[in-house]
Amino acid sequence: MMRPTFPRCPGALAALLAASLGGAAFAQAPASSDPRADGSRLQVTFHLHCFSGVPASERTRLDYWNKGVARGNPDPDCVARKPLLPPVPLRSVSLQHDPESTVELLRLDVDPSAHAAIQAAMLAHQRQVVAVVVQGRIVSVVFLAGSTTDHRIPVYIADKAAAAELESDLRILLGNPR
Repeated sequence: MMRPTFPRCPGALAALLAASLGGAAFAQAPASSDPRADGSRLQVTFHLHCFSGVPASERTRLDYWNKGVARGNPDPDCVARKPLLPPVPLRSVSLQHDPESTVELLRLDVDPSAHAAIQAAMLAHQRQVVAVVVQGRIVSVVFLAGSTTDHRIPVYIADKAAAAELESDLRILLGNPR
């Protein structure tokens, strides 16, 4: 299994992740909206990144969840307005240190019934750059070199404080703070 690499150059990807990363998730709600205001759950969506050839007429810009997740990339960043598949409900999150690298691993646990659709979307967009978005804010940008193995979307984050902040935020929004 290949480990993620993290380039540092202006306009570069937040993270180019290897085969184990494959999938991601996303949502269309604006970053400023209350994700629970309409009673809906948090949503995960996948958006093609503009680096992968999104036409100008189909582009939008989304904020990163926090500066540590952005890793010096443009914030907001350019992605396709329309997600690769319909939003997937986020059920829970967990954070752990990846013992095989120096990064933190945040797992986005989504509805298991969405796994087949997520896998199909990831396989259809191999060797392209995709943004993983939760409630309208980017949590990761990945280079697809595989697919997910199950309904838990792995998000590798190099900045330990940013990973902890993201996990805390998502737990609170899900209604289950530590």
